[in-house]
Amino acid sequence: MNTGATEILHNRLWLGGMTAFLKVPRPDLWIHCAGEIEPNVPDAADEIIWLKLDDSRPITVKELATVNAAASQAATEIQAGHKVLISCAHGINRSALVAGLTLKQLGLTGERAIRLMRSLRSR
Repeated sequence: MNTGATEILHNRLWLGGMTAFLKVPRPDLWIHCAGEIEPNVPDAADEIIWLKLDDSRPITVKELATVNAAASQAATEIQAGHKVLISCAHGINRSALVAGLTLKQLGLTGERAIRLMRSLRSR
């Protein structure tokens, strides 16, 4: 379990668990994926998107569309030079899905995105 934050793209994209917002210099966009934990932290980011994903069951088609939209917004923010934090309860499944899709939006293959996140998270 990694509840802290891992920098995936230098000074642009972080991936982490429930306390990741404490470790990242105030992001412009915070995408929080955990449905069971409300991101009720005033002024933690300029914008907060709460996806409310349930980790106890497979993601639905409707949720996947929302996840893709959030990843697209994250990629746009990163391309504009802004900071993005993507988190969930433990920083493993839901947040990694959104981060991986964000990296794909930025031009990485799915395989490369997974390898990058795994290499950085295993440190």
